[in-house]
Amino acid sequence: MREIRSTIVAALMAAVASLAAADRAEAVVLASDDFAADGGGIGFDTNDTWGNLSNGVSDTSVASPAFRTFASPLSPFDSPTGSIFVTFDINANSPDGFAGVSFFADENDGSTETFFIGVPGGFDYGINTLGAGTIGTNIVADSQVRTLIAEVEFGAEDDTYRFWVDNFNAAAPSGELMIDGFLIESEWQAVRIASDTGGGTTIEVDNLVIATTAADVGLVTVAETVVSVDRSTGEITLSTSSGSLANVVEYSLGSFGGGLDPAGWTPIDGRLDSPDGDGTLDDDDWLAQAGAANALGEQVVSETPGDGATVTTTGVNLGAAWNRSPIEDVVASVVINDGGVLRPLLIDVVYTGDAIVSGDLDGDGDIDPQDWALFKQGQGAVNNTLSAVEAYQLGDLDGDFQHDLDDFDLFAEAFDAANGMGSLAALIAGAPEPTSAGLAIAAMGLLSGAARRRY
Repeated sequence: MREIRSTIVAALMAAVASLAAADRAEAVVLASDDFAADGGGIGFDTNDTWGNLSNGVSDTSVASPAFRTFASPLSPFDSPTGSIFVTFDINANSPDGFAGVSFFADENDGSTETFFIGVPGGFDYGINTLGAGTIGTNIVADSQVRTLIAEVEFGAEDDTYRFWVDNFNAAAPSGELMIDGFLIESEWQAVRIASDTGGGTTIEVDNLVIATTAADVGLVTVAETVVSVDRSTGEITLSTSSGSLANVVEYSLGSFGGGLDPAGWTPIDGRLDSPDGDGTLDDDDWLAQAGAANALGEQVVSETPGDGATVTTTGVNLGAAWNRSPIEDVVASVVINDGGVLRPLLIDVVYTGDAIVSGDLDGDGDIDPQDWALFKQGQGAVNNTLSAVEAYQLGDLDGDFQHDLDDFDLFAEAFDAANGMGSLAALIAGAPEPTSAGLAIAAMGLLSGAARRRY
């Protein structure tokens, strides 16, 4: 985490000759700190220290919160136009409260907090304008290092907020939030790094930069890269919508619900790389990581500038690596070698084809006796040790990690909707012996067991 960004931060710090006194029309780094030493960085009061540094990061497990005052108040708000950008790397540990970086007009007066970046509350990364709106994401803070970038663009009548996670404009629906009038009008006197330690949340923050241009915070423009998931086949494809993305040295796929299928995954490693594969995608050697239902990924074995694959509109097919279900939570990222700097980029995930209908437990496009058989197997087997997808495939249709009457009602409704009213009852009652007896007994046992559990 610290090494990846160290060259960027060093270059930025060396390039800065003046801070807030510089002309706003020029690129200006107002403040930055790589947390290498307490009292270090630029743009901060050297007599005021964080007090929570550990191994080159600001670590809230050491002390929280940690305030630090600026050498002189940051005044990016005295012009009706222009922007301020804030970036930092963050590793959030199992947050169930707030965690992140915020700015204050008065360190000693909590009511003067005007802007918060990180995990505003709950589990997702986002920004909070402290009273006028938020930008949230579906990117869960899951102990992976992420680079957050926030922008406030000041307009003559409106302020516009934008937010990126690993260079991905993650906000929805439009990627920005416009607020009437000037929300931030006071100079920033201090910055705080904090987390809700009462809820067990801790964070590490590194490479903080506050600047006036996108380039100063490492925001780059790249070809729009997407991961496409084919609902009908489960195939996953990495591609660009136009143009190409060069020097890709790593990608990762994640599913918090356990929606990935390692058995159907066809990695680049040993297939499209070299020397183990045919080298058609990359003449470098790739290494596939151990697959699991919640994470798949691979990377170039030895990274040097210029290495990596080029992803185009043709795309790279990664096989039927998606476990077909109504749960669509795949997240994806790539890493590019940007002149020797490893730059992670979160990318969009799109699903194509008809959605899997709830009740289609085996994901084959219909709701039939095979799905009923899977549903029966779930009796007594569904619990919170399973992934969300595993629980669904055993009949947990309402997602509460139980197998009860509510789930039976939902399955019966879905089965009858697909096959005609009374179809499930007819299946249970009309199947030939010995299956009919087993089905009927199983159905009665399911209903009575569920009733006993619930009442």
